[in-house]
Amino acid sequence: MLKIKECKIDDDLTNILHNNESGIMIRRTIALCAKNITIPRLSPTHTQAKVTQFLVKKGDSVEPYDTVFVVKCSPDFITEGFRETPDEQVSMIIENQEEGFIKELDETCLGKWLDVDTPIGIIDDDEGEEIDGDWTWQAYTHDDKK
Repeated sequence: MLKIKECKIDDDLTNILHNNESGIMIRRTIALCAKNITIPRLSPTHTQAKVTQFLVKKGDSVEPYDTVFVVKCSPDFITEGFRETPDEQVSMIIENQEEGFIKELDETCLGKWLDVDTPIGIIDDDEGEEIDGDWTWQAYTHDDKK
């Protein structure tokens, strides 16, 4: 049986203890600060992407693993020798790894090529903190034909 206990250590840090037959696992989570939502750099050679679809809007609540948007990557996402065609553009689903609300979202960037690391929004816990870096995300390939 799995027992979960959450204990406040101080205002900035929470420990969550998971107790099961194989022992105790401790996971630390740091209190949310506002984070920039940016165009992610999906490979070392990747320089640009365009948002083809937003799956959230300003004011939406988000949790880790929520899908936020879909991007089409510039051909340099894939090293030249590994592309099926010279101008191959891969679509990727971008998932959020933060918790909070979409405080800002620049929907005017939809369909425009943007450099990686370009801020396009803010995730906050609705307490108006200063921005403390960029968001954490993960990405998966997306089949445009579905």
